Amino acid sequence: MKKSQVFQDTIQYGKNCINDLVAFCMENPGKPLRLDIFEDCQNRTSIYGNITFTVPRVNCTQSGTLPDGYHIEVRSTVSDKFYLICEYNPSGIRCYTEVQ
Repeated sequence: MKKSQVFQDTIQYGKNCINDLVAFCMENPGKPLRLDIFEDCQNRTSIYGNITFTVPRVNCTQSGTLPDGYHIEVRSTVSDKFYLICEYNPSGIRCYTEVQ
């Protein structure tokens, strides 16, 4: 049950955050991610508790993408066992729950 609650509580926030990062890189090839400008990647309160983000600092590639395999982590206070990962690769974005 906790795994599905974590997924439900974090999935939309995770997708919104990584999509914002992808869009930034498309518009700013080779530039570093400025994490302070991404409202969708900020910690917040949600349905089941608090949501926190781990968003690594990287530079966008010269071709205007995130580096292959780049991922963010989204955690909810609903569980200290499960968290969400949203990962970028050339074929798209994949979000899934992971066990700590």
